[in-house]
Amino acid sequence: MSTDDVQSGTESTPVLFPGKPQYLYRYCNADRALQILRDNYMYLAPPSAMNDLIEGTPARVCRYSKEQARELDIRRYMTEGLSRRSAAELIDAKVSVAEQRENFEYFANELVKIAVAMREHSGLISLSEAFNHQKMWGTYGDNHSVACIQFWRDNGQSRVHKHALPVEYSHKDLTGELISRLEEDGSVSSTLLGQLLYLRKTPEWQDEHEWRIMMLDSQPVPENDRKFHFSSSNIRRVFLGPRVPKSKRDEIHALCGERDFVWSVLDVQVDAVTGISSFHGVELHKSLEDFEWHADLALPDKRPD
Repeated sequence: MSTDDVQSGTESTPVLFPGKPQYLYRYCNADRALQILRDNYMYLAPPSAMNDLIEGTPARVCRYSKEQARELDIRRYMTEGLSRRSAAELIDAKVSVAEQRENFEYFANELVKIAVAMREHSGLISLSEAFNHQKMWGTYGDNHSVACIQFWRDNGQSRVHKHALPVEYSHKDLTGELISRLEEDGSVSSTLLGQLLYLRKTPEWQDEHEWRIMMLDSQPVPENDRKFHFSSSNIRRVFLGPRVPKSKRDEIHALCGERDFVWSVLDVQVDAVTGISSFHGVELHKSLEDFEWHADLALPDKRPD
């Protein structure tokens, strides 16, 4: 399944991507940043390689309870043409609690097989809507020594914005939601399962303000299909952390020149006394929206929330 199969919009989506942030950010090490800027693609990493060790585990979507086991059997009988009322009456009269549990465990075991395969063969790209986020710099920015790539809406042409989906943060048990949204034949949609497994995280991660691009598959994927391509114009700015090695800084600045300054490259400096960041470089405003962002967030006397 390609990234085109899992998205929040279509070709008819309004150009300004309503409901999506003006900018999305990719915090990454310097070598990865150079690869993204030079090759115009990001890598869709298997969920099993993510830094959340329980990423994509199916426990939250197939947790047993008597209520959910009964509901699953109701849905199963409804696929045979029974009304919900008739299915519920039949189950309550003829299917024991032990049988309902057995049916649920079979369903859960089959779901685990699919989820484990998806965890190995699907692909994720993690982005953030948080600008100049100190924890993100420290965790994903290799202790402030690397880059943060800013993607913008690109006048409605951003492939990154088109496919990015928001992550929700909750401890909620998702079993009921999965069962309530089964297909008419009783099967589980891979799109639904992917959304529940990879767009729902526990609140411990909520300060990352994450958005994701997903590719869902339960079979091995050729490495070339893990490359999510986009146009250089989808990038608006590149921020270089205060501890970026000079050699990498020079390479990124040189690459910017080679690309005819499609994007701006700004060096980030942090005042050790005030804790306020400032941004240094040639800033090219492409729209009023660009200018307003710069005035509101990027000037030295401003601090993001």
